[in-house]
Amino acid sequence: CTKIWPPTEPGEELGLSIVDKLTMLRCDTDGNSILDIRVRNSDNYGANDTYKTLYEEMEKEFSPDYDVVFFGYDWRQANSTSGEQLKELVRKYNQVVIIAHSMGGIVTSHMLMDETIRNRVAKVITIGTPFLGSLDMLPAMTHGDLELIDEYTKDLDDFVGWLLTEGAQVLIQSLAVNIPSLYELLPNRKFFDLADRWYYSENCIISGDTTVTNFDDTQDSLEDVIPNFNFGLAEAAKERNDSLWANNSHVTAHVDAYHIVGEGFATENRY
Repeated sequence: CTKIWPPTEPGEELGLSIVDKLTMLRCDTDGNSILDIRVRNSDNYGANDTYKTLYEEMEKEFSPDYDVVFFGYDWRQANSTSGEQLKELVRKYNQVVIIAHSMGGIVTSHMLMDETIRNRVAKVITIGTPFLGSLDMLPAMTHGDLELIDEYTKDLDDFVGWLLTEGAQVLIQSLAVNIPSLYELLPNRKFFDLADRWYYSENCIISGDTTVTNFDDTQDSLEDVIPNFNFGLAEAAKERNDSLWANNSHVTAHVDAYHIVGEGFATENRY
């Protein structure tokens, strides 16, 4: 039975708690979805209508001359898998302009690894893509700390909100360790090539103040502090991230690429 996520369409169970909704996303230790899930996507806006403003603005501006196509994918799967799926869509056109938000820029990067597809790509525009990884992913992997929880509990009684937050964080952490794409979002090897960079201190998990300043030592440390750390998914993510770079050149350098970044606001709602 195919489940719809988020489960809000007619025919789906209503009144599901945040725990119920999150549990539907669980994967096995190989990173495969346990449930057969499709994203609620009948209007090109994505889950929770995240890209409604962006899509409608582009449709209004460009539809007389271009097909404006929304590419939805299962964000839990490896970005290289999503990149292969994007490649099949691009092959239907002689030339495309890719606008990619957040992890979509990494998906696009994997698509660009295919030299034969690059000739079809006129331009790539990424918005808020964490090419070096995301610092926010560390607390999510270690103890399930995500801003998503705050949105669900902000209007609840303090004590009830605290209980739900604690329970949801435990669940998020247990889900995160078997999701391939999240390992790919941890700060990667190129992050440490920049001056004075570190992203893991034992002080945030256990007593101590050790700072790990290189990629390999950080990987070893994460294995100790992430419950049920998935070695197979972590190694696969490391290889995929490394494959996008040749020396100091990222694969997006092969096309006409523009990268938009911002801090302190939701980039998907500003363009």
